[in-house]
Amino acid sequence: MTAQKQPRQPSVPTGHGGPTYQDIIGRDNTPIPDVLALRSNPPQPADDIPVEHFTSKAFFDLEMQKMWPQVWQFVCREKNLAQVGDYWVYDIDRHSIIVVRASETEIKAYHNSCLHRGTKLKPSGSSSFSRALQCPLYGWTWSLVGSLAQVPCDWEFPHLDRQANGLTEVRVGPGTASCSSTWTRSPAECSTRTPPSCAGSRRACTPAPQAPRPSRTTRKAAFAASTKR
Repeated sequence: MTAQKQPRQPSVPTGHGGPTYQDIIGRDNTPIPDVLALRSNPPQPADDIPVEHFTSKAFFDLEMQKMWPQVWQFVCREKNLAQVGDYWVYDIDRHSIIVVRASETEIKAYHNSCLHRGTKLKPSGSSSFSRALQCPLYGWTWSLVGSLAQVPCDWEFPHLDRQANGLTEVRVGPGTASCSSTWTRSPAECSTRTPPSCAGSRRACTPAPQAPRPSRTTRKAAFAASTKR
């Protein structure tokens, strides 16, 4: 009789009960960023976590205000933005971010909101190709680099400063295989931060500067002019 060949068992590193995340990705042929190879298990408090942290609307609102806008978040893989014009919409709670390949060498991200009436430029959860970012309601159109390109009936907006009404940018950083984003309002708050996937990568990765937000006066003027139709 011929002995049956036993299935190969994965090697289990010593010191713990099974392979860690770092052990698994370490077997990959592609070099990984240093930050992903770190092993850390700092002491954790043994106190019970209050149930309200999971059920309280006030605590959730505090997280949305204090935490999520301040930290890098994985949005999509770079292969999802392979061609110029490819975009990906990332939503978290009431925030909606559109990430788009603006050129062969640049990926940009913006708040997914028309500066005219606040309509979403692209549907939540969508990803596709677009030559420009156009509002589906009134047709205001921005280029892929965020500049205001077209305003229907622009004679009704003689006061509109096109230079000041580009799409509001969100910081985005491509790593070796993914795109990360953070939308901290103050540029100084995380001007030196980079997405976790970028550290040690072979590709340069720095957060995009935040574009100046149109003044409230400009927004009010544009809204007032549009309501006179």
